[in-house]
Amino acid sequence: MTSFRVGIDAVSISRARKLSGHFIASYYHPDEVAKARSIGNEQLRAQYLASRFAVKEAYCKACSKGIFDTTLREIQVVSSPSGQPSVVLHGRELERFNSAYPGGNIQVSITHEDPLAVAVVLISFGEVNVAN
Repeated sequence: MTSFRVGIDAVSISRARKLSGHFIASYYHPDEVAKARSIGNEQLRAQYLASRFAVKEAYCKACSKGIFDTTLREIQVVSSPSGQPSVVLHGRELERFNSAYPGGNIQVSITHEDPLAVAVVLISFGEVNVAN
């Protein structure tokens, strides 16, 4: 039987505009930091940062953990060329996830419409029992 965990979070885009460089370096994966720095438009950069932080918080909620029980830098949000987001875990966070959710899969959806960026994370894990 497959089990599911879900988390959702919303982050103010205007609040993301005010994030310090220290905060960004502390809580975002290095590739996310580099991507944010490469975005020249302030509004788009704020949307990017807000949506990534919303994913990190939604992930923590799906795992029933607080953000301070997690190494947020080890939760990376990447986008495919088509824009489809996904979560890549690193280091201890990857080890914790694999231990808690063997064979688990993380799905993510992000949207942003000023004033908010919203993310939903769905974790599926376990085996599917098919009745004959």
